[in-house]
Amino acid sequence: MFGKKLLLLPVAFSLCLAGLVFVPVVRQNPRTFWAFLCTAAVLCMWNAGLLLQRRSREFSLDMKLRKQHYVGDGIGCRSTNRLI
Repeated sequence: MFGKKLLLLPVAFSLCLAGLVFVPVVRQNPRTFWAFLCTAAVLCMWNAGLLLQRRSREFSLDMKLRKQHYVGDGIGCRSTNRLI
């Protein structure tokens, strides 16, 4: 069941990208309009391909958390004169 929900994330991103076509700034420029529309279409086709391949594979998201390395963060903050 988790694999099906995991596929919804790229589909939602593609639909949001297609929804940007309705923003007036994007509609005013024909190149931007078609760039957003074609990119959303290609991503939707890619997602459809992943959905068809899903029958033979199981999609999963693997996360490995590591212990924070505070020395590196401290050096980065010192070099930019920022305090945490």
